[in-house]
Amino acid sequence: MFKSKQIHSFQRGDFAKMKEGTVFPDLNITIDWEGNVLWQRDDAVKVALDAISLRGFSDELIEHYRERGDDPYTIIIPRKDLEPSEERATFKEMLVAQDELIDRIYADREKQPYEEVVDRWVRHFHLSDHYNELSEQHQEDSVFLIDTFANYMYNYEDKLPKKWTVIAAEEVCLTWLPRKVSADIATFEAYGPVLYCFFKFLDDEKYLKTKRLQELMLDIKDDIVAASQDSSNWGMAKSFMMGAVDSGLDLDDKNALDAYLAKQQAHAISEIMEKQKRLNSPEEKKKRKKLKGLWNNQKINVQYPDGRILNNVKFKDVKKDLLNGECELLDG
Repeated sequence: MFKSKQIHSFQRGDFAKMKEGTVFPDLNITIDWEGNVLWQRDDAVKVALDAISLRGFSDELIEHYRERGDDPYTIIIPRKDLEPSEERATFKEMLVAQDELIDRIYADREKQPYEEVVDRWVRHFHLSDHYNELSEQHQEDSVFLIDTFANYMYNYEDKLPKKWTVIAAEEVCLTWLPRKVSADIATFEAYGPVLYCFFKFLDDEKYLKTKRLQELMLDIKDDIVAASQDSSNWGMAKSFMMGAVDSGLDLDDKNALDAYLAKQQAHAISEIMEKQKRLNSPEEKKKRKKLKGLWNNQKINVQYPDGRILNNVKFKDVKKDLLNGECELLDG
């Protein structure tokens, strides 16, 4: 049998099936899958496979997706290989079949406690109208953006997905993401709109009540960007990576990165030695000697090199700065 030469056009929500004789490219096996059209871009169509297609995956296909780590529940296929069809399984049945297939493929993969729930939410989100409202670039970035948010909510704020709070989300977005994520400004500009659409989806589908989280994203989307560009918020690893980027290094060039790291380490060691030399000077030792009679809650006055004076501060609150020579104890 020959495939029909007619080339059809599709739009979101249509049902389509592979033309007879369509071959899965990597394995050279014939496939007869059907499903829901998610989008058509030029001559490519993305299809969410229906429950019948998903439950018909062979062991060979299962092993292929396990090795590749690709999403097994959607496929992007040339428009010429598709033709219109009718719905043969419900959307709800498709979601259940997706979960079953993921369990078959990744049953042995170790996951953090938050991952199973978030992975399922993201899969369902990617089939939604909320996801379709995002720009193409935001759609491509959404897995990374949502995963980093969920990861930091769990690992830094001790919040599993169904316990997410506004306070923890704000801390993640304005502290942990700017400190830990090494990315360009466009990535941080995407956090607000992507998380807003994701939270709205969760609320509309009754997975999680997120009205306040949606409001938070609208309120702080610009603050996320501002915090990400303030280098004083960056952790050591991010400072290193952003410094490498600013130096024009290719982050995929291991030799160049190793050389840059060695240079930065040498510079850091030089600064430490210089600081230690300064702290061991007679003048600095004399200053530290004045601190020996102070107790933690004693109120003192200090001055910083920029001229800023703090009056009646507790010794314990500025003790580190005093010991490091970053401010000076004032008499009186």
